[in-house]
Amino acid sequence: MSRGGYREGSGRSKSGYYKGIYCGSTYELCWVIYSIDHQIGFQRFPGRLESDGTIYYPDFLLSDGKTIVETKGYENRISVNKKTKLAESFGFVVHVLYKEDLQYAFEYVEKTYGTKKFYELYDNYKPRYEYVCSFCGVTFDTDKRRNTTTVYCSRACSMKSTAQ
Repeated sequence: MSRGGYREGSGRSKSGYYKGIYCGSTYELCWVIYSIDHQIGFQRFPGRLESDGTIYYPDFLLSDGKTIVETKGYENRISVNKKTKLAESFGFVVHVLYKEDLQYAFEYVEKTYGTKKFYELYDNYKPRYEYVCSFCGVTFDTDKRRNTTTVYCSRACSMKSTAQ
């Protein structure tokens, strides 16, 4: 019987591994890439914190052993504050990074790795769907499911097809 709690891949974000480090979202992924590339020492938080019925699975622990880095996209701030206070009661310092706080990491990853589709940087990433262009016959991969039998590998092929 499942009692809830943290499970890899259980959220609504695109998750995966980057250099063997599990990232529960692309926010975490960008922070991890930035941190690795800038020699910021960290690890996944080893375990959970629990007290008075509150359970908290922190994201990352810096190499100082006392600083937790938590990335947040959708969780409400009341819940985040409750978990932060729990971690502080155990002697940790918590840095909560929301989307606006992670802009430096997003910009760095986009500029350095040349993509806004950050999930493509996960280890062993492979697009889910394979199609053949209805105009030029080239096989192409994508993460988007097409709901039509006529598909194109690019806008150029689509435009050429409609011009005929």
